[in-house]
Amino acid sequence: MFEKRELKNRKRKMKSYYEGFEEMENLKEILIELKRCQF
Repeated sequence: MFEKRELKNRKRKMKSYYEGFEEMENLKEILIELKRCQF
């Protein structure tokens, strides 16, 4: 029971890390677009 809960928490952490990474990628793309628009 305890191990199962641990695994769930770990998966949730991994998921949030991954989503954060995706957000960072999106921000990078947005910044690139903004730079392109300025020139």
